[in-house]
This record gives sequence, C-alpha cells and structure tokens, in this order.
Amino acid sequence: MVYHTTVAIVRSLFSIMRLYTSLVLIISLSISLVGIERSYGEVSVTVSIRPLRLIAQAIVEDRGTVHSIVDSQGSPHSYSLTPTDRINMQQADLLLRVSPEFEIFLADIFASQSRSKPLITAASISGISLHNLDDGNADLHLWLNTENAISIAQQLAISLIGLDPENEKEYQEALNQFESDVALLNRSLQNRLSQYQQPDYLVYHDAYQYFERQFGLPGGLALVHDPEVQPSMRDLLALRNKLQVRSPSCILLEADSDEELVNTALENQAIKSEVVDLFGYEIDDGTRGYRRLILSIANSFTSCFNY
Repeated sequence: MVYHTTVAIVRSLFSIMRLYTSLVLIISLSISLVGIERSYGEVSVTVSIRPLRLIAQAIVEDRGTVHSIVDSQGSPHSYSLTPTDRINMQQADLLLRVSPEFEIFLADIFASQSRSKPLITAASISGISLHNLDDGNADLHLWLNTENAISIAQQLAISLIGLDPENEKEYQEALNQFESDVALLNRSLQNRLSQYQQPDYLVYHDAYQYFERQFGLPGGLALVHDPEVQPSMRDLLALRNKLQVRSPSCILLEADSDEELVNTALENQAIKSEVVDLFGYEIDDGTRGYRRLILSIANSFTSCFNY
C-alpha cells in the first residue's frame, strides 16, 4: 500500500512539473510574440556611411532603425564587413549607399542584397549634383552639398512610404521638417561665409568642393588627390612650387591624415591646422544630426580662416 501511494505521489509530481514547464513555455512564447508584434511594421534601413545615416534618421525618426556599416573612424574605400554588418544588411528593409565606386569594398554585398530588397544609390538619384575631380573621375563626397542631402531625403521618403504606407503622413512631415531645417541652415551659412573674400587655405585632400562651391568658397589647394595613394615625388615638388606663391592661413586635416606626409609636403613649415569631421563620427545620432554635421564642417572652415 505504501509503495503504490509513493508511486502515485511521484506521478502526480511529474504531472505538476510537466504542467509547470508547459506554462513557462507558453508564457515565454507569448512574450516573444508580443515582441515580434511590437517590432512588426517598424522599418529597418541599413546605409553604407554615417552621413547617410544622419540623413536617414531625420526621415525615419522613431518609426524604425537606421544602421550604418562604416560608423566609427573607418574608411568606406577599404572596409571589412563584420558579422553584425551582415546581419543588419540581411534584416534591412531598405539599403542606401553613395555609389559602388565610392564604397568599393561593399559593392558586391550591396549588389547581392539588392536582389531581395530595394537599394538606393545616392549618386544615381534624379536631381543630385555631381562634380568631377581634376583627374576626371567623379567626386563622390556628394553629401557635403545640402541640396543633394534634400534629394536623398526625398528619395528615402518615397521608398519608406512604399514600405510603410500607414505612416505616409509622418514621413512626409519629417521630410518637410528636414527641408525647412536645411533651408534655414543654408541662409545662415551663406551670410556667415560670405564675409571671407578669397581665403587662402590648404586641404589634406580634395573632398570639399561640394561644400565650397555651394557657399562660394574658392577651394583649398589639396596636398593629395587620393588619401589612399601616396603622392609621388613629382607631385610633392609641384605642390611645393604652388606653395611658394601662396600664403595659406591654415590646413584642413582629417582624423586619419598622414602627419608624416603633411610635414614632408610642407617641408616642416609651421602652419596652423584644423581637423574636419568629414564623416560625422563625432556627431550624435538624431533627427538634427545632418544639420550638426554641416555646421561642424562650417565651424572648421571659419576657424581656419580666422587664423
């Protein structure tokens, strides 16, 4: 009798444990489904570089997420994808890049991912202004022209509305706000930069002509044409000959500028320098991030001119 009673108790305990385990699994599944339901409908955008992220955040706002592949002092010309980058691209609803000629090492994976999701190539958007470098190749630092940023934002809004039509009104309002902010910034910078008549300055490499042309600046003499390629001795001698007839106030550098090359090119001349945050690595995320990026670049230019 004791034996049978013990067996019955054990069986009852096992039944209770199975019931408890089932309840735990049901609750866990319910929580997961709630999480999925909450995230459903939110758009996921993956962009190549941080300036594009700042533009996209202004349009996406809190209706989704924007991931940037090259987002921390990296170079889009020689970047190696991380596992997280690949996951973000696979999970993205929309992709955005500058051009396959700009993010060279990312061109193949963007092409592969674009077979299953929309891809915006900024350089190919209607209305984008493109300039060439001295060697005839396209200068693809196109985000430095704020009108180009508006064209990118407009194409983003169109694509996002197609993916998330329920929020069409919100995307349009975000676009209108972005356009208004940029117009206000343009007027402010035009007034501010117009006071500098033919400033003489140097730049580490020829990356700023979109900004310079838009705001009426003459263009700084570049130390190198391609930051990924060391200049030849002939290039350095030609640069030194140009410097003999100029009196630059300062040089605009970038965080990864080759200091040894700069000293060699300038023959160790003492010249003031300003660091330009070309890609916005020091700019906080947010819907006003692009505005802060352009304002930061303008601040670097005016600091240079004021020496």
